[in-house]
Amino acid sequence: MHEPWVNGIIKKWTLDNIGDELYELIIHKEKNVICTYGRFAHSSGSKSVSFEQFIAGELDDLISKTMGEDILNQAKEYMRKQIV
Repeated sequence: MHEPWVNGIIKKWTLDNIGDELYELIIHKEKNVICTYGRFAHSSGSKSVSFEQFIAGELDDLISKTMGEDILNQAKEYMRKQIV
C-alpha cells in the first residue's frame, strides 16, 4: 500500500536490528521530524515534532536510546545545514 506522505520524505535513517526492532528517523517536507519504532503492530509507535522542536532536543533521548548518538548527530547536522 502506498502512503502519500512517503513522497514528502527529504532524508531518512534506518536501523534494522534483524530479529529485534526496526527504527527510522524521517525528515519530512511538511517541516516535521518523525521517529518510528517497532517491527510488529502490537509493539510499534511513532513520535512527530516540528523542525524547531527537533533542533531544540525534543527527540534527543528517544533517538539516543534507540538509534544511537551517531545517527542523532548526523540528523542534527543535516538539519542545521538545511535551516541555514
